This record gives sequence, structure tokens and C-alpha cells, in this order.
Amino acid sequence: MNRWMLSLLKVLIVILFAGGLLAQVVFIPWIAWAEAQDFPEVNYLAVPYAALAIATVACAELILVATWKLAGMVERGRIFDAAALKWVTLMVNSAWVATALVAIVTIDATFIEGLGPITVPVTLMGATVAVSTVALILMVMRGLLQTAVQHKGELDEVV
Repeated sequence: MNRWMLSLLKVLIVILFAGGLLAQVVFIPWIAWAEAQDFPEVNYLAVPYAALAIATVACAELILVATWKLAGMVERGRIFDAAALKWVTLMVNSAWVATALVAIVTIDATFIEGLGPITVPVTLMGATVAVSTVALILMVMRGLLQTAVQHKGELDEVV
């Protein structure tokens, strides 16, 4: 990966991280408050759903931080190092926590609260599938990195 692409990646990570912070501090609370006003019959869900949304964004931010660290390892030519596995594991775990958080909202909104038209549960179920797919992809990537680290260790011994 060339320097220009790594620099672009880091700029985009900063933008996404800032957007996540903005969502956590401004947009999620504002939307939760507005929805509680518009639908007073379920306003008791505003705070827990907002907290779960903020936590889900925090999981995405952890993935961004780990990606930043891995990009730095790529820059230094040390990506096939055991230390990289820790960052990828953080990404996998964050994605699984995010999956669980989205699944909690999906189960509650769909099966317990029975919220909204059919588009609400379908969207939430789609989000749960999407986030779990990301977690599974990251697990595959961690396996590939683990194999590459192993092979590099074996090659280093031979050389």
C-alpha cells in the first residue's frame, strides 16, 4: 500500500471518528428526544435506545482506532507481526459487541414492543445481519493474518 493511500485512509478515519463523536454527542440524543416527544406512548425507550446507539457508535470508533494502528504498522512494514493480531482481535470483538447491541434493539422493538410498520423490524433485522457479517469478515481476516504471521515466523527461522 503506498503512502498516499495510507494518508488518505487516515484522513477518512479522522473524518469518520469526528462524525461518530458528533452523532454520539448531538444527533443521537437529539433524535431520541424528538422521538420521545412525537411518540409519548414509548418515550420510556428513548434513553435505553439512545444509550445502545451511542455504544454501537463507540464500537465503530474502536474499529477505526484499530484500523489507524494497523495502517501505521503497514507504513512501517510490520503488519505481519503478532502485535497486529491484537488490533484485529479488538476489531472482531468490537464488531460482535455492536452486533449484540443492534440485536438487542431488534429483538425488543420487534418482538417485545411491536414498534412501527413492517419496515422497522425489517430494517433492524437487516442491520443485525449486516453488522454480524462485518464481524465474520473480520474473523476471516484475522485468520488470514494469523496464518501470515505464522508463515513469516517460519520464514524468519529459515533465513
